[in-house]
Amino acid sequence: MFASLRPSSQSFRLLARSFSATPATCSHIGSAPIPLPPAVTVTPTPTDDIPELHTIQGPLGSMKLPIPAYLQLHHDEATQKLKLTCDDTTVKKHRAMYGTTRALLFNHITGVSEGHSITIRFVGVGYRGSLETSSAGKPFVSLRIGFANPVEMPVPEGIKVTFQVPTKCVLEGVDKQLITQFAAKIRAWRKPEPYNQKGIFVGDETIEKKEIKRG
Repeated sequence: MFASLRPSSQSFRLLARSFSATPATCSHIGSAPIPLPPAVTVTPTPTDDIPELHTIQGPLGSMKLPIPAYLQLHHDEATQKLKLTCDDTTVKKHRAMYGTTRALLFNHITGVSEGHSITIRFVGVGYRGSLETSSAGKPFVSLRIGFANPVEMPVPEGIKVTFQVPTKCVLEGVDKQLITQFAAKIRAWRKPEPYNQKGIFVGDETIEKKEIKRG
């Protein structure tokens, strides 16, 4: 039997990015159960500003997630799975947030229990990077990627950076969005180009080689 995890307050407004999706797709994604590891808890932690806030706590850390009032979070204690239900999937906003909230909840549970990671590769003659520490004791990534001076990027709090070799690094943390955003910022300095197939590649990213047209 699913037990509700909803706090009593119903007055919550959530600003969300709009996107188009079909009712069937969103309903299918949103209703898919999420396994809850034994060491992870999902608890209502309402505040005055965000009465529908939930805290996802696990061995690697914690994440916060507001769940709109029109979505209901349930816990099946027999199967140790969480499930979201939606009051009305015919409403476009509700339908969109149904799948989005489920995806965020899944990512947060994975993050606090197993962690997220992204590999970055530096491909090009002389391209390399390293993890350094500033005079203030703050970590930053130093990239030598063809510019006159190294590119220095402060490491956001909550991200661990490891250079296995100078041409490859791994970003790790509990917040998937934070890791993805930092990886995108690093990649933006040298986006992969198709002619020499060099640049900064994220994850399993590849690029099809193009031949230079000669007159």
